[in-house]
Amino acid sequence: MGSALEVVLVSGQNCQFMFSEIIRMLHEEGAEVVNASFSVLDNSLFHTIHCEINGDRSAQEYGAARISDRLRKFVCDIS
Repeated sequence: MGSALEVVLVSGQNCQFMFSEIIRMLHEEGAEVVNASFSVLDNSLFHTIHCEINGDRSAQEYGAARISDRLRKFVCDIS
């Protein structure tokens, strides 16, 4: 069994493409998306993505850190 990873993203409705880009990025990093959902409140989109990272403990930790870094960079680049 792999490590669980949860990605939570809150964005404006003008950034709807972010969801598909983040799913793509997770797949590129080898994360298996187990569940993904979103909700809308006023002008905000709330995305929640549950993933699993497989491999040995070292690979899981490295994968989670790499995904976190890529997501942080992605969000900062579009801000």
